[in-house]
Amino acid sequence: MSLRSPTPTISLCHLTRCTLSSPRFNSRMSSTSSAQVSRSSSATTLFPPFPQLVSNSSSSSSKPSLLRTGSETPPISASRRRSMEKKVEEARRVIEDAIDLYGIEHLAISFNGGKDCTLLLHLLKKILSERASSSSSSASSSTPPPPPLLKALYITAPHPFQEVEDFVDQSITDYGLDLVRIGGGMKAALGLYLDDSGEVGVGEEEGKGKGKGVKGMLVGTRRNDPHGASLSHSQPTDPSWPSIMRIHPILNWTYSDVWDYLREYKIPWCSLYDEGYTSLGSSLNTHPNPALLSRPRSTAPNSTTANGYHPGAMYQPAWMLLDDELERAGRGDPPKKDAAAIKEGVKMNGTSS
Repeated sequence: MSLRSPTPTISLCHLTRCTLSSPRFNSRMSSTSSAQVSRSSSATTLFPPFPQLVSNSSSSSSKPSLLRTGSETPPISASRRRSMEKKVEEARRVIEDAIDLYGIEHLAISFNGGKDCTLLLHLLKKILSERASSSSSSASSSTPPPPPLLKALYITAPHPFQEVEDFVDQSITDYGLDLVRIGGGMKAALGLYLDDSGEVGVGEEEGKGKGKGVKGMLVGTRRNDPHGASLSHSQPTDPSWPSIMRIHPILNWTYSDVWDYLREYKIPWCSLYDEGYTSLGSSLNTHPNPALLSRPRSTAPNSTTANGYHPGAMYQPAWMLLDDELERAGRGDPPKKDAAAIKEGVKMNGTSS
């Protein structure tokens, strides 16, 4: 999250750092094979597969599902599952502490359809479902009230992928979100969301004051994100910014951890990740990760872009990236470290340039 605090100064890219994903969707939900369902009992009880969790699913609609799940990927190893479950428990504690401190009515989630905030949304939904189930079992009424919509803020990037917009719309239905889209600068957008005073631009009236009363914002920032290394699980914004507590439940997760979770618990993700995108921003400067290049379309000298992207080539899916440090190698002009490592990353992933 790009909301700034006195220690340290945070870049403005972080509120939308849930890696804007751009799904090019399949026309149906991937079916879960019996072999993949029959994993360890700890995996299936810790978090059930997505269709069992989401109560506001659009499966009854005539509109075909537009999402992908991890049911098409091989299972993760037992050791990686154990490591991931420790991260899950830590994230649960952070989320539950925030709910206990502020109340869910005073919390919102920063959601833009990316892999990190999709994971975070699933965790939040699961915890709320557990709490609702516990409350209904102890209540006299046999019919529990419908769950409240979750407040969500989507600060849009310039020239977003249309696939991102479509995935966010689908997630609103699937997860039950009261989501507001606001464009423009990060600081101004947050202020508009939290406060209904002041002037607004054309098309921004809908988001004005929709987050009034929100005290905490759940954000999918991780330590290996830009400016994420010195963050804490809970951190206030800078005094010059709109006042809110930033909450980072998956701060200690790695890129590989995120994909282990999405695959293990069959969480739908945006399908551009299946086309080699690993970290997404604006459609103007985001490409598939060159470290996942599987088969170039052409070997002509001018067939690649400045950051190693091969237009029209085939790429391996995002979860197959072996070097977490190359996560952002498809974003604009890569840092020198990425540029030097891309060739080795391609080699690591069993591909050729």
